[in-house]
Amino acid sequence: MIDGFKKENITNTNYKKMKTRITLIIAALLMLTNFGFAQQDEECMLNLTMFNDNVKSKKYDEAYEPWMKVRNKCPKFNISIYKYGEKILDHKIENSTGAEKTAFIADYMLLLDQAGEHFSSKYSPGEIQEEKALKMYENQKDLGLTDYQIYEAFDLEFKNYRSDFTSTKGLYVYFTKTVDLFKAGEFELQQVFDKYDDVNDQLEDINEKYAKKLNVLIEKEAAGGTLTKTEGKYKTFYQKSLEANGKIAGSLDAYIGDLANCENLIPLYKKDFENYRNDGAWLKRAVSKMYNKECTDDPLYVELVKAYDQADPSAETKYFVSTVLRKQGKNAEADKYVKESYDLQDDPIKKARMAKKIANDFKGKEVMVLQERITERH
Repeated sequence: MIDGFKKENITNTNYKKMKTRITLIIAALLMLTNFGFAQQDEECMLNLTMFNDNVKSKKYDEAYEPWMKVRNKCPKFNISIYKYGEKILDHKIENSTGAEKTAFIADYMLLLDQAGEHFSSKYSPGEIQEEKALKMYENQKDLGLTDYQIYEAFDLEFKNYRSDFTSTKGLYVYFTKTVDLFKAGEFELQQVFDKYDDVNDQLEDINEKYAKKLNVLIEKEAAGGTLTKTEGKYKTFYQKSLEANGKIAGSLDAYIGDLANCENLIPLYKKDFENYRNDGAWLKRAVSKMYNKECTDDPLYVELVKAYDQADPSAETKYFVSTVLRKQGKNAEADKYVKESYDLQDDPIKKARMAKKIANDFKGKEVMVLQERITERH
């Protein structure tokens, strides 16, 4: 009995000793691991501070080495690895040539992918694709890329991440490359017009979004409120973006040049009209293009407008019908459609634009009537 007790007691004692030893070993390992992490954090913090200070002083060459150390050792340490990293690599790209330059460009693309991996909430796939496409365009010659490859990079952005495609420069390049590819015989004329409409629609969507946000800030100021520092920056951003988008819209018209004339538009739309007779989106673009390029005297325009109003009646279709009726001298009926158009418009910004357009149209009509009366008197 006593021997059995002793044996059991010795076994329990050994077990407790072994357990204590294992616990101490684990604790020691944890201490070493934490020390390693702490040491790593200290090194990364030191290098982070060094490259941050250098970037702020625009000493990009001095910033490169400590930046690379943090990037390689602690890729999730701080978002400035990627925000400032773009600036560092931009400097390297601008101040290098040949194989060295293309290597820096490739690293820039890799950096964007790494940013999306480690800071996905700050770098969306669409924003990354947009930046990549712009970098490819800016260095097209050095990278030996064709116009189609540049077009394809922006086309990928437009098709898959359209809501993120907000770069004015990017949208302009996307369209101009389409025109260049048509002139090179790689695209059909219809693709040029389609892309022209795509880009203008995108600009209009962006402008509408920015205008609404800008109006909120303006209304706050008008009511006697004071904008915060952040709100003030956003106000400036929205104003400058709307101004830039307006200039780009004019540049698109200049770049498409004589391609968008009645001699090209009429046969093109005649050819496709039967296939798209019930397609509201296609009819809208055709009517708008014919109207803007003053091809409204052709009988095809009347057919397009009527088909558009039947396929997708809206404020816009009613207005276009009114222009056709006015051309035919049916002013009373045209005025009826103008009123219907104005009443159907529920977007306050578009309604204001329409009111201005209607006022200008009626002003022009009054001037014409006055001129006719003067002519009759003489």
